[in-house]
Amino acid sequence: MESLPYHPPVNIGDGATVGGGYADGPAGATGPAGPGAVLYNRAGMVPWFAALAKRTSAQARAVCVGDSITIGLGLTDVRKSWTYLLKQRLRAKYGLTNVADGYVHAAPDLLSSTPTLSYNPAAGAGIISLDKWGLGERSALLVTSGHYVEWAARPYTSFRVWYGHWNNFFAGNLRVLVNGVDQGENHSGVGSDASRFSTLFPGSPYPGNQAIRLQVQTADLGTYIEGVEFFDGDHASGIHTYNHAQSGWQCTNFTDANADVAWGAVTALAPQLVVVALGTNDMSVNEPSVGLANLDTLLTKIDAKVTGPHTTLLVGMYRATNIDPARMD
Repeated sequence: MESLPYHPPVNIGDGATVGGGYADGPAGATGPAGPGAVLYNRAGMVPWFAALAKRTSAQARAVCVGDSITIGLGLTDVRKSWTYLLKQRLRAKYGLTNVADGYVHAAPDLLSSTPTLSYNPAAGAGIISLDKWGLGERSALLVTSGHYVEWAARPYTSFRVWYGHWNNFFAGNLRVLVNGVDQGENHSGVGSDASRFSTLFPGSPYPGNQAIRLQVQTADLGTYIEGVEFFDGDHASGIHTYNHAQSGWQCTNFTDANADVAWGAVTALAPQLVVVALGTNDMSVNEPSVGLANLDTLLTKIDAKVTGPHTTLLVGMYRATNIDPARMD
């Protein structure tokens, strides 16, 4: 096994540096510490480490692009999901003690214990769902004014609501209600797939460990709630992870023009790290050369949609038992 040369720390500005290490080597190479993951493009990690260096004064944001494994299909607790565990490990590694759950999407069929979806029986039909909106597997579509999404009580000092119009043809003001109280948020204009908003609300008068029931009302044909992001004093700092995964999706689903709506949320976040955890679904139906070509197209898409300095990190795919091992090798 080849031994890698040591690289000294790199100055990334404002007196901060990226720690040195053993990198830029061939697969299977080792440093004095023994075998381990190898960074093929060490310079490519600089945007993410630069964000981490400023974590006490600005947000370091990571978006995870993936499939059902990334989402945590079948889980009933967001705290067991891949994206949540990544955030917690990063926070522990970099000395952050914030305890809020962060972003929890409004999917009615995933992570079902947090949150819960319901509606006023007098309001008519129940909530329906629609995928491809953006952060998280699905969004909750609120068809009538009586529909709501409720998140169970949990620690937080403030929270951000992600919401918008889901109808493309009618105009109408959006009104956000928290536990039945109108918050005075009035976004007007023609509803469209791109009419996504996010609003930060202080914990007071909604203190932590109080359930949050959200309604977004409009005079037109409907609204949606994408999710809620819970903060513990870190709405302007800290490390935050976001789920941009869809169950069953391949690289081509993310690069299709219909997915541009979903990418709008990622563009708005301007993450400094994009983690790509895809491949299991691709390799189950495609030859390796096709799967790799589709992945290359996705990487181009990421660079087009995340315009600020960012790192794209590819992680190893799950080796499904029903896939020919030769495809994975």
